Amino acid sequence: MHSCKSYFNIQGMIKELIDYNLRHGALQVRIAVLSLLCMLTKDNRKGTEEMNNLIMTRIAGALRGHLSNPDLVRRGACNDISVL
Repeated sequence: MHSCKSYFNIQGMIKELIDYNLRHGALQVRIAVLSLLCMLTKDNRKGTEEMNNLIMTRIAGALRGHLSNPDLVRRGACNDISVL
């Protein structure tokens, strides 16, 4: 399974799952995506670091956006955090 995890990291699967699939589709699809993210990052340092960096980048962007629009933080980062 480890080689499969590395392959998906190289192909940008974690980024794609976080960027699109956690926010769109039916609840069952989002739950399946979350399970897949957990499977891809479990015992996978590179995958976990990639996911953490993506999450931190989104949180930082939402906080920067707060200066111009406070609603972005409530709707953006908080929603992302609650999903994960």
